[in-house]
Amino acid sequence: MAHTILPLTEQIVLVTGGARGLRAAITRAFLAQGARVVIDYHTSQDAAEDLAAAHPGKAIAIRADVRDRAQVDALVAEAADRFGGPITTVVNNALADFSFNGDARGDVKASKQHGARRRAVERMPRWV
Repeated sequence: MAHTILPLTEQIVLVTGGARGLRAAITRAFLAQGARVVIDYHTSQDAAEDLAAAHPGKAIAIRADVRDRAQVDALVAEAADRFGGPITTVVNNALADFSFNGDARGDVKASKQHGARRRAVERMPRWV
C-alpha cells in the first residue's frame, strides 16, 4: 500500500502549546508554508488568540489541557468542525506548568525528582 504525503497547504497541523517561544515559531513556520494550524494552549490564551487573529482562516486557538483525554477529544472535534477535516499532523510540544530556573536545579545526582534524567546521564558514554 503506497502512502501519499499531503502537501503542507492541505494539512491541518495541531501544535500543542503552540502560542509561545519555540512552539510559536513552529506554529508560524507551518503557517508560512500554507498549513492550517490549531494552536493549543492551556494558560496562554492571549498569545494564542493573538497569533490566530494574525492568520484569519488559517489558524485557530483552542484551549485544552493535553493531560486530560476529554479535553483533547473536544479539541480534535472542534478543530475538525472548524477546519472541515481531521488533523493530519501533530507537533506535541506542550509543557504543562513547566518553569525552568537553572539556579534552582541543585545537584542532579542528589535530586530524586530528576531520577530518569540522572539515570540517562549515568549511562552516557564518558566522551559525551
